[in-house]
Amino acid sequence: MSNASHSWLLLHYKLPPQPSASRVYIWRKLKRLGAVLWLAATWVLPDTPHTREQFQWLSAEIVELKGEATTWLAQSLSPEHEAQLIRQFTNQVDATYRQLLTKIKQRNPDLAALSRQYQQVKQADYFQSALGRQVREQLVARRGAILHEVADLVKHRSGSHGLRLAHPPLYRPKAEFLFVPSGSKDWPKGATPFDIPGTMLSHHRGHCTFHTLLREYKLKGLTLQRIAQIVDEADIVHDIVHDIAHDIAHDIAVESVALGLDFICRGIRQSSADDHEALERGLLIYDALYAQLQVNPH
Repeated sequence: MSNASHSWLLLHYKLPPQPSASRVYIWRKLKRLGAVLWLAATWVLPDTPHTREQFQWLSAEIVELKGEATTWLAQSLSPEHEAQLIRQFTNQVDATYRQLLTKIKQRNPDLAALSRQYQQVKQADYFQSALGRQVREQLVARRGAILHEVADLVKHRSGSHGLRLAHPPLYRPKAEFLFVPSGSKDWPKGATPFDIPGTMLSHHRGHCTFHTLLREYKLKGLTLQRIAQIVDEADIVHDIVHDIAHDIAHDIAVESVALGLDFICRGIRQSSADDHEALERGLLIYDALYAQLQVNPH
């Protein structure tokens, strides 16, 4: 019986010698996926729903190019061989991460270009390299220095802020939500204010209210922590895109889904009759985000 802890997808293919452009095209696609060439004959990826789909599409393209493609699902019978394979995946992303770390430390780095490179290589970081976490931390730190220069120009909006939609799922199913005008402190007796400046459940230590909720209520779990990172990014993106620095926010957002999440939440607010309707619609979005991150929290 196999003691392997991972399942692997294997792709073996052949293409006609000509045109050579077809061979280059498939090779580039495999490299972008982060596939590893194993024993000079077979391309390997960890088995995930995403990689299965990508190999299926790639196999179909190979056939359209007059080639042959075969895919397998496999497990290694040798822990040593599996560890060696994992090192290959890690080494190929670490090479890029080291280059990024060097560039980030330079004076006046091009954070837009570096963030794009980080997001590209992160897609192939199947085993969560420690160097990748360092790159993200450095990008966030350098980005924070830039955003600090325009922070005094960022103001909160009235109504239900798009990212406030992130917080209610933590309170369900017993909580009752009430809304007050922006700037008002006239809330009902016994109500717990949140996402209001100057209150306990609000932005603290450079993080959004979602972080505060997790800390105050001692909520744990990788999925919730991941959502907190995404909401942090989207919270910053919302305010800066709304004000003066769209290019900066777009180019240096580290969480790749943050921009889309903010865009959808703002659309929900615009298309909803009131805050309560926006809340109900927003819950669906965050339920879906939670479910997807349960499958792949990274």
